[in-house]
Amino acid sequence: MTDNVVAIDPWKNATLSGCDRGQAQVTASVLLRFAETGCHPALMVGSDGRRYWVKYQQNAHGQLSLLAERIVAAVSAYLSGPVPDASLINIPERFHGVKVLGTEYVLHQGPAHASLEVSGQCTESYDLSYIPKDGNRFRAPKAIALWEWCFGDDEQWLYVQSEDHQLWTFDHGMWLGGGGEWTIESLKNTYEVSAGWKGSVRGMDAGTFLAMADKIESCTVADLLSVVATVPLDWGFTDNELIDVAYWLDRRRSHVVTNLRKHSTNV
Repeated sequence: MTDNVVAIDPWKNATLSGCDRGQAQVTASVLLRFAETGCHPALMVGSDGRRYWVKYQQNAHGQLSLLAERIVAAVSAYLSGPVPDASLINIPERFHGVKVLGTEYVLHQGPAHASLEVSGQCTESYDLSYIPKDGNRFRAPKAIALWEWCFGDDEQWLYVQSEDHQLWTFDHGMWLGGGGEWTIESLKNTYEVSAGWKGSVRGMDAGTFLAMADKIESCTVADLLSVVATVPLDWGFTDNELIDVAYWLDRRRSHVVTNLRKHSTNV
């Protein structure tokens, strides 16, 4: 009887029609400064009174860096990961053309990626550490799950000293493509390529690794379409391109789940 059953491809008629599309809910009101890093994000005050690190369109790392930031933020929201609250902020016309000091780049009007500034005395590091501190044994597995699924690169960690070195992951502009030189078309080359978390997982919570594996395993096509739909139309990516990114995340799930379950046995 089962020989006559035809498998239905859930991606065959995938569409973003009906999905909530990414829109800015906050407007930038004050420009404080630019960071002296590769893409020179701007520290800006929003119309809600909060301070955000803003990555604007046509920054030094290009539009794909914005796509990576938005996708990683949306996947983190799905996993309840340790990424600072991220949203879209509108850069109004009065800031359009403001030059980033010492560079050829300028601010561009329109929606930009905004990451809420983490308050308190912070330390930046390339090392994932302070695992016994302030719930980091639970936060670190979520960060690793995000890293594995979104093909992390150029890992950077933030520790809030005033919160007993609470862990955050930030600056995801080099993720998805495994570095800066990639295209949406080239993502098909990494469907089953592991980001290969090489660091120790000792002291981390095994149950959180397993929970992340279950969450990724149960992720649906609809969930992934909702993730990519958060990318604003103004950034110039077509629906088909965004669906390709969603499909890429789907194809990566199986080996990521396997990795996370292996991590749970090595804590």
